[in-house]
Amino acid sequence: MDNNQLSENIEALSAYSNGSPFCEELHIESRGDIDVYFSPFEHVNKQAKVVLVGISPGATQANIANLKASALIKTGESMDTISEKAKQTGAFSGAIRNNLIRLLDYIGINSKLDIDSCGTLFTENNHLLHSTSVFRYPTLQAGKPISSAKKGLSDPLLKQMVDNCLADEVRQLPQSAFYLPMGQGVDKILLALCDRGLLNRNQLLIGLPHPSGANAERVAYFLGEKARDKLSDKTNADTIDDAKRQLLTQLNRQNLSGEPLKRFGDTQQRSTITTAAQRSGPSEKGIEKKSQSVSAASLGSMASAADGFMLDDIERKIREHVAELSLEAIPSKSRTSKELAILRGDNTVAYISRKTGLKKGVLVVTFHPSMSSKLDSMTSEMNGVSISPGKGSRYISSSNYRGFNSKGYSSQLTSNEHQAVAYKVDLSEGFNTLKSFLKAC
Repeated sequence: MDNNQLSENIEALSAYSNGSPFCEELHIESRGDIDVYFSPFEHVNKQAKVVLVGISPGATQANIANLKASALIKTGESMDTISEKAKQTGAFSGAIRNNLIRLLDYIGINSKLDIDSCGTLFTENNHLLHSTSVFRYPTLQAGKPISSAKKGLSDPLLKQMVDNCLADEVRQLPQSAFYLPMGQGVDKILLALCDRGLLNRNQLLIGLPHPSGANAERVAYFLGEKARDKLSDKTNADTIDDAKRQLLTQLNRQNLSGEPLKRFGDTQQRSTITTAAQRSGPSEKGIEKKSQSVSAASLGSMASAADGFMLDDIERKIREHVAELSLEAIPSKSRTSKELAILRGDNTVAYISRKTGLKKGVLVVTFHPSMSSKLDSMTSEMNGVSISPGKGSRYISSSNYRGFNSKGYSSQLTSNEHQAVAYKVDLSEGFNTLKSFLKAC
């Protein structure tokens, strides 16, 4: 799909009148049950500090952008001006914009940007904002506006928009920009761009509910305007709480100028958290206190609500603590790498699971099976460490443990994969238990 189609649709936009943007004159392409229509959402603000990413422009947003473009065409404006002004007018417009502004102000984006309100991102401070969608152009699925980005990596036509449009925008935006995904499956698309090296995971601020009117109850609960016991069955309060906590944790760790704030525990960071909590009211104060606990590893879950893998803050702290033991936690190949390898020089001495046990506040650590006698004995004398036996055997096996080079170590296992012994390390008291255990290797 062509990445820039404004010039091809100037005539249709010039004749556009208030109505449906899903008209034959603006139809771009069809494949299967997917239909894509043009609307001027191509402009890229290359100086943006915050990037809002939705699923696809809806009928209201596309109609407003089309009307603005039509008016600008008739007054003889340049292509660049038409592209920029039409998108600024249409992006997240209508009732959705009010909810969006409330959400952004609530989590403190306005304070991070040193502006009075995020409402000004759509007026005098629009130089700070880039608005976009996983599917750049208005898209119908089975005749209705598409409501999920989940097929963005599998459906050929949708994937074209991800690869040709969204990925191209990301390449043009500052590496210090922060991305707020909104809508079902949008975070998964951005995580996939992280896997491709186009984004850094720390740029993603995941957890904001979609501001559409159809999502009103979730938005109200997120904002503390509706009590948990008043929610309908369709709204999962625990999921919203987890996502909100992790979003605030990451946001409080960063500013939006591209420079990280000081780590949790020092004066500046505590001051930032306190200020945010005071600004947002009692319900957020509790969330903020929990956010600090995430960094100290005393919160129950250490898994991201978005994909179930280890929180970035937890992994960063693991790397810092193992470095104090003259060990190295090598970089993960991708966001969804299942194991974090711990090395001494060129030798792999342990693996820490980036998936298993995290929701219970436990790290699953595996060692070469030859270490079992020594480490099993240690567990009886250590609080917070327990043996994690395999099914029907003391050993477990996986191709992920290739650094142990331990195929066939024990006849108890019939698999032809590398073998290991596993232990559960409870981090409820911090990282000292993990460090003490790793010293043995």
